[in-house]
Amino acid sequence: MLTMRTVIHTKRLHIFQFGNFFGNIFATQCRALIEDAELLEKLKNEKYDVLFAEHFDLCGVGLVELIKPRSLISVASSTTFGPMLQEFGIPTALTFDPAVYVSKMDVHSLWDRLFNLYADFIIRTSFNPMRTAVHSVFKEKFSADFPTIERISSNSAFVFTNTEPLIDFAVPTISKVIPIGGLGAKEPKKLSEDWEKILEKRLKIILISFGSLAKSAYFPMKVKQSIIEIFKQSKLFLT
Repeated sequence: MLTMRTVIHTKRLHIFQFGNFFGNIFATQCRALIEDAELLEKLKNEKYDVLFAEHFDLCGVGLVELIKPRSLISVASSTTFGPMLQEFGIPTALTFDPAVYVSKMDVHSLWDRLFNLYADFIIRTSFNPMRTAVHSVFKEKFSADFPTIERISSNSAFVFTNTEPLIDFAVPTISKVIPIGGLGAKEPKKLSEDWEKILEKRLKIILISFGSLAKSAYFPMKVKQSIIEIFKQSKLFLT
């Protein structure tokens, strides 16, 4: 079974290439943007109240220093991890909070914690080239003293994260971090005939969905077994 832990051990080079690959793409796009003096002047003259900047492609963060909006709101389309924690000023909790590149969700033993530190180092190392590449573009164009992504991000008024606090790990946070997971959820529609037939077989049913990103086939066996144990504890579940 393929897990992220396997990936760390067997695909280290690919992980590092990931950062360099996207770093080159982001730098090329960002260079084209800031070379357009007319566009930059137009954006600056708009005197924006707020600029929303996502923290995967960091060009928007650097743009804050150029067009001077009244405030910056940082956005993470995922959970906050690795370099984002440092940029937003969020405390790390690697003694119990699983790093992104691990498949084990309960970090308790000494070995788990050591591995968690290793995984966090890997993800920071793989994502830092993107930040360095974009920052280099701004330094080359404007000044060697151009503020770093981390410094600009530290002035964010708020940080919107795509997380759901009810199911997320309990970790340290700060007041400006606002979880907005599910904000774009669509209005529920009537179920199809097939689903109606399935759900009519029990008085009460809990449907568990892992979304499009979490492939249940790749879940560690321990996680799969824990889900089955939950089912066994109640006769209300459809099995």
